Amino acid sequence: MADPNSPVTRFQIWRAALPPAIRILLTINVATYVVYVVFSIFGLGDWLLWLALPLDPSRLLVQPWSVLTHGFTNLYAGFFGLISFAFAMAWLNWVGRELEETYGSHQLFGLYLLATLCASLTGMLGLSAWGNQLLPVYGAWSAVGAVIVYAAVMTPERGIGLWLVGVISMKWIAIAFIVLDLAFSPVSLKMAHIGAYLVGLGFGVLQKRGVELGAWARPLFSRGGRSRAPRPSYSAPSSGWAGRATSVATRTRAERTPRRKASAPRRADGPPTQADIDRILDKINEKGLGSLSADEKKVLEKWSGGG
Repeated sequence: MADPNSPVTRFQIWRAALPPAIRILLTINVATYVVYVVFSIFGLGDWLLWLALPLDPSRLLVQPWSVLTHGFTNLYAGFFGLISFAFAMAWLNWVGRELEETYGSHQLFGLYLLATLCASLTGMLGLSAWGNQLLPVYGAWSAVGAVIVYAAVMTPERGIGLWLVGVISMKWIAIAFIVLDLAFSPVSLKMAHIGAYLVGLGFGVLQKRGVELGAWARPLFSRGGRSRAPRPSYSAPSSGWAGRATSVATRTRAERTPRRKASAPRRADGPPTQADIDRILDKINEKGLGSLSADEKKVLEKWSGGG
């Protein structure tokens, strides 16, 4: 019997309660970072540069996969590197989770990948103007920045509480993020990040006009019933690589709460028992997260602190 109070069990519950796209993106980023840290202990950290984007065209020809893998390769050394990586993952979870639950897993996942690819393109274009900036490009911040810009376009007045600052609207967070990034980043990173920001802007603007640039990723999240569907306040298109939505409605959290409660009856009050946790974990191991009922998912979210 698994102890529901053990750190391992609580982590399993927290991870299982994550939306699919967020779970995939966090898992890949954390895995590559852990590999980098372990390799660095043995002096092998530079091996992961084969996953970073080289701004030297001759090297790019022999590692073409880096146009995508650099967005998941977090080669941040030392304590401040750990802090930078932790903040990138925290922002991805804070902002991306709300977007995924509102507009669907395919939109967030498609945004992350397309922002990473566009960052590669603008980074290489910047090479023609600053030929001496041959530092490799890597890290999740370009794609995370695109997610922040996308959120600012879709929900500009959504407030986020920041320590020592208070509640700041999403649009001002995005503006401050871009200004600080462009002011202090190396030239190679500036060009890469600008490309990612433009993708985030394009995703939001086109989605408000009824076009989903992430529609091509929908089949990745529709197997075995495991897709995280958009909320009822948003009607997504059903086909096409850049599908057209039938309606887009932006709601506040208070407006969405009654709709979510009506669609899934809440479990009786009281904390989950050890038997509840064991049964749910066994079901996830045997049949996957998609096999859980609405009540069982509520139990997961409640126990992991998300409900």
